[in-house]
Amino acid sequence: MIFRKRNPLLMVILVFGLAACASGRPNNPSTQQLVSECARIADRGERQRCLDTAYRTGGRPQQAAGYEAPPEPVVAVESTGMTESELENFASRYAAAWSSQDPVQLASFYAPDGRLQVNDGEPAIGRAEIAAKVAAFMEGFPDMIVRLVRLEYAGERVRFHWHWTGTNIGPGGTGKAVDLRGFEEWTLAPGGQILQSLGHYDDADYARQVGE
Repeated sequence: MIFRKRNPLLMVILVFGLAACASGRPNNPSTQQLVSECARIADRGERQRCLDTAYRTGGRPQQAAGYEAPPEPVVAVESTGMTESELENFASRYAAAWSSQDPVQLASFYAPDGRLQVNDGEPAIGRAEIAAKVAAFMEGFPDMIVRLVRLEYAGERVRFHWHWTGTNIGPGGTGKAVDLRGFEEWTLAPGGQILQSLGHYDDADYARQVGE
């Protein structure tokens, strides 16, 4: 007898080896490569389908009837390299920054020499000026909330449509509530900082609501 005493580790290796043989799963380099790619798929169901295909076809998923690989993310704005999902996330965080009462946080979404202009007003250039401009809105409306409504894509520009609510209870305020909709038209730098934002809303409607 070669083995008088069973080695637990050896038994585990032997069992798994026999199971692999019984399943007929190939262990060639192409299969290993596809298995590695499958492991990076976030969705559990898609990941399992990918693994099943890898073992069934020997690393050639095109041979598996009915298997479709998850679609590649589509870049929404070429100059940024960002997908629609990434831009939606960026816009949601930007709206939250407008609602945060932290003008420096909002200004951090802009490039160092970025520009923010609202309607026909003078543009704020650079993060310090942008933070000062934003602070005036935040101080006037300390309970302001900005929500993302939707994004629109126009060539290399993105339109951030927003819904703004708040009460003018800051210094010298009228105490009136506002409920406005408008949009900012962004020009974005690669990686997602704002180079220029052109803000638009109805001045007359704002004046009427705030009681000026």
